[in-house]
Amino acid sequence: MMWILTGTQVLLAVVILNSCISGTSAYTNPYKTLLDDLFENYTKFARPVYNQSEPVVVSYGLAVNQIIEVDVKNQQMDCLVWHREEWDDQFLAWDPDDYSNITELRISPAMVWLPDIVLYNSIDGHEREIGEIIPLTVSNEGRVTWYSPGVLTTTCLMNVKYFPFDSQECDIEFGSWTYTADKVDITNRSETGDTYYYVKNGEWELSEIPVVRIVESYPSGTYTSLTFNIIIKRESFFYELNLILPCSMISSIALLGFLLPCEAGEKITLGITVLLSLTVNLLLISNMMPATSTSMPIIGTYFIITIAMVTCSLVVTVIVLIIQYPHNTEKKLKMPRWVRVFLFYYCARFLCVDTGYVRHVTNVTQVRCETNNGYENGGIHIEEFSTSKNENVLLEVNSSPLRKPESSVSPTRVRWSKMETMVQDILSKVKELVDEIHDKKAETERADDWRSLALVIDRMMFVVFSLVCLGSSLLLILGAKYKFITSADGGI
Repeated sequence: MMWILTGTQVLLAVVILNSCISGTSAYTNPYKTLLDDLFENYTKFARPVYNQSEPVVVSYGLAVNQIIEVDVKNQQMDCLVWHREEWDDQFLAWDPDDYSNITELRISPAMVWLPDIVLYNSIDGHEREIGEIIPLTVSNEGRVTWYSPGVLTTTCLMNVKYFPFDSQECDIEFGSWTYTADKVDITNRSETGDTYYYVKNGEWELSEIPVVRIVESYPSGTYTSLTFNIIIKRESFFYELNLILPCSMISSIALLGFLLPCEAGEKITLGITVLLSLTVNLLLISNMMPATSTSMPIIGTYFIITIAMVTCSLVVTVIVLIIQYPHNTEKKLKMPRWVRVFLFYYCARFLCVDTGYVRHVTNVTQVRCETNNGYENGGIHIEEFSTSKNENVLLEVNSSPLRKPESSVSPTRVRWSKMETMVQDILSKVKELVDEIHDKKAETERADDWRSLALVIDRMMFVVFSLVCLGSSLLLILGAKYKFITSADGGI
């Protein structure tokens, strides 16, 4: 039958099958062979040096990719960085000629020894979780290169003295947690951190990242670490537009209260409204700042000074209202002469306030001249008038040819006596009326004097508070912006 094989055919089939199997087993993957050879006796728990007295030198660098958030109140910073680490692993070197000229391997970090470099001032402790899944590169000379991304959440001591024109310095310190300097020696790759791929932040501007290598000795040994000093500067335009400008406008409105007449009745209401507005803005600033007593922001000082000014203006306004609207006789007393001269003659002229004091002095001088000639305030002296009239009447009676001896009382004498009494009564009534007119005029003049005094004080306080407001704004705001206000303790 055709299915029956001869011995020769069977032998031939066995030879062909054996040759196929031999050809297949002869081909091996050099990459797999290299990994098998390298990790046959490799352990990731031992330092990769043959001489255990030699340290593993780790070259470390940091590239800041983005500043995610700077939490001033909680004094912490979140940023996206790239870790760049290089070291020599003597157990992972090979000859490329023995492995099809393979000069580089990419393997998982979980397979090799890794330096235990951690962030000393970390908050969450999970900054390397993303990087642990990123493969590292091993060259044929045993050079291990590991570039991995990470999100750092670090503590950062904030100095808010110059807020919102402040610059912050956040130190990020990396070092080995268990290895001393004679076991793992950490060196910096460059003098500064890498900012080539930095993505700009809308609130903070990254200035520079100097690197400092620190060697510290402890009872357990000497340790090396690297400190990356991230210097950032705040963009102040947002705060100038939403905090400083409204505060300046509100304080300006408070000054306008001195220009309102007391008859308007809204001076105190305006001052209280401005005071409440400034208090709300101060609360907003307090919510942004950390609860610390080491330093106080200059803008907070500016708000407090402005609130104090508005409070003083309210007090002055109340005093002015009391002066202008007296409600008892004690406050209606005549104003002292020195007050009139100092405020109405000198201060009023300097402040360009027309109180009529110069014209009043001129009128008084004219009145005094007329009084010396027998007039007082433009009218005849009543006593002189009455005396002269009485004397004339008596003379006429005494010189009358019909006058009889004094012992006899004539009807004419009686009539003249009654007439004299009537004249005396009329003159006394006229004198009382004139005195009343003079009293009302004097009271009106005194009221006008106190009203003018209130006007002068209002104008004087307007000038004083305007100068104080402008001076504090220039000194504090510009001083904070250009950093010419300094102190030894960091406070104001």
